[in-house]
Amino acid sequence: MSTIEDEVNHAPTQENDALTGIESALTGILAPGSSLHPKFLAVLDGAFASLFVILILLAFLTSGNLHIFALIFIELCLWASVKWYVCLCRDWDNVTESLYNTGL
Repeated sequence: MSTIEDEVNHAPTQENDALTGIESALTGILAPGSSLHPKFLAVLDGAFASLFVILILLAFLTSGNLHIFALIFIELCLWASVKWYVCLCRDWDNVTESLYNTGL
């Protein structure tokens, strides 16, 4: 027989639900092969886009400081290299799958 204290202690709260969401997101990100998951790629693109916007605003606020433009260039190169790596990983998955299917 349950008491009121048991019901209060086991009642779901918004904080517990939020922690469960964070835990599931971290578990999904840290799982093998998650670098090709669409949600992970969307979060990664969002982070790069946010950094780009911040650097553009910083370039405007510093009246065109060359160091900020160098950081923008580095950020764009890093973003492009991540996109290139993801394309290579997708191609590699397709190649290994076709080799597996043909029995080689």
